[in-house]
Amino acid sequence: MVASLATASGAGLICRFTLNLAAQQAVAQHPHPGYFSAGPSFLVVAGYAAAAIAAAAFMITRRDA
Repeated sequence: MVASLATASGAGLICRFTLNLAAQQAVAQHPHPGYFSAGPSFLVVAGYAAAAIAAAAFMITRRDA
């Protein structure tokens, strides 16, 4: 959704950091040119997982007293 709101020139930059495209690039045998390769794409996916775990830990510590 965010990528559709961006301009055509900026859409590629935004799409590199979306979870869907990063996961596709991480497992692709022939990555799409212009996007991250498998290693950086895996780091983007791992970053999403780390952010989700950090947000969950924050919410648990704030709500469960």
